[in-house]
Amino acid sequence: MGVSLKDVAAIAGVAPITVSRVLNNSPLVTDITRTKVLAACRSIDYRPHAGARALRSKRFNTIGLLLPAEEGHMLLPHSLLASIADELEHRRIALQIIQLSDRQLTDADFMPRVLTERMVDGLLINYSVGIPDKLTTQVKEHNLPSVWINIKRSYDCIYPDMFNGARKVAEHLIKLGHQRIGFLDFTNNAFFINKPHYSVKDTYDGVCDAIEKTNFGSKLEIICKETIERKDRLSFMQGVLGRIDYPRAIITVSYRHALTCLHAALSLGIRVPEDLSIVTFYEKSIYDETGLAFDTVSVPEAEMGRAAVDMLLKKINHHENRIPSLCVDMPFTIGDTSDYRRKAGR
Repeated sequence: MGVSLKDVAAIAGVAPITVSRVLNNSPLVTDITRTKVLAACRSIDYRPHAGARALRSKRFNTIGLLLPAEEGHMLLPHSLLASIADELEHRRIALQIIQLSDRQLTDADFMPRVLTERMVDGLLINYSVGIPDKLTTQVKEHNLPSVWINIKRSYDCIYPDMFNGARKVAEHLIKLGHQRIGFLDFTNNAFFINKPHYSVKDTYDGVCDAIEKTNFGSKLEIICKETIERKDRLSFMQGVLGRIDYPRAIITVSYRHALTCLHAALSLGIRVPEDLSIVTFYEKSIYDETGLAFDTVSVPEAEMGRAAVDMLLKKINHHENRIPSLCVDMPFTIGDTSDYRRKAGR
């Protein structure tokens, strides 16, 4: 016969309800009592029965992370996933990855079943572009506890403030005296594809807003107006930077694009930052093998993961239908790729 919660209580010298509170991470238990109960659990190898606990509480104590199976429909950096997993582990909640095709997501009765057959209490949805209309409708109609990550809407989502992040970058370059600023995106130009991710247009609009409000006479150049394949990007940028009138400052939408820009510049003998300023967006300011730290608008992925978990648990625990979305600030770190005066002073 297996050990029970009452056996743990007897060894720890506490009431069974106290053991239950410890196992459910209740704040009503002191640290001393918690340590004593957990030690008793280990001494007799006691593990709570998840199925029985779910039946009693009508909770699975598990969160689902819903991902699309189609390539290019999501962005899930390691730091974002790690922060979600760490936050749930801290709260003693399990994480289940659910990756499904568009066909499964739009099945007439799939969304109600996902909360029972998949044994989760709520969903974090990381589905950034090409979102099926029916998925959004299903979530709304069935009032599923759900939080979206990295899309822009007025409620139930967490997303980075790309507009103000881009505005900070542009203001910095304008203060350095740049009058011709290039905007580089090899993949998702805001004006040349259908339904781009919100971040594409917000980044462009943030740069334009800074230029319009400074009255410094700066102008923005969209460097490419179509998708450039990876194998062609270096030669493309060499062509851009090989012009006599090349833009002396370039804002790139990703770190990989910034690396290509830097590679092209160095191959042409163009010095960074003396002859060309480069700024980019990434998780954090990092050093490349060239020894340069890119000027970086940091994408707060770890903060976004923690905030998404917190928002979803509020929806589950307090039965809130809608929670105002959280737009997370993006700090700007000046590195070595824009201000040559700062670099020279190091």
